Amino acid sequence: MPEPIAFFLTFTTYGSHVPGEPNFVNRRQNGLGEPRPNLHPGLAAKSRELMTGLAVVLDRPLRLATEQAIRQHCDHRGWMLHALNIRTNHVHLVVTAEHRPSSDVLGQLKARTTRVLRETELVPGDAPVWSRHGSTIVISEQVDFEEVVDYVLFRQGAWLT
Repeated sequence: MPEPIAFFLTFTTYGSHVPGEPNFVNRRQNGLGEPRPNLHPGLAAKSRELMTGLAVVLDRPLRLATEQAIRQHCDHRGWMLHALNIRTNHVHLVVTAEHRPSSDVLGQLKARTTRVLRETELVPGDAPVWSRHGSTIVISEQVDFEEVVDYVLFRQGAWLT
């Protein structure tokens, strides 16, 4: 297998994508353009009951702080950030990082942003910010790299200000 060009990482805010709802993506159905799992209202209701905090929506101050934290962490680590798009309920980014595996890169970015959001008191100190895990796709071909950068930058809807 060729050396990775980059990682396409996605992580969601806590409570924004619960099992049984239309925007939920599971580990088996997480590819770009793959069909989503079926709706299951009972599962969604039970998932919401089990939440330990409020659902997080990234308003403008939270998005700006998240962007700054990601950019600073990438710069600190010497990682090349190719594309970043922070939405109200998820973050997409494409990054080249010598660090392996890609799940460690994702974990570091989530931890850093959480710390910044708590230190700046944009979220309560004990509140969950991100859902568990995230999507980590290894990009090894130039054509795939160009496709995911285009997806992150230009196919997420209008830019949020």
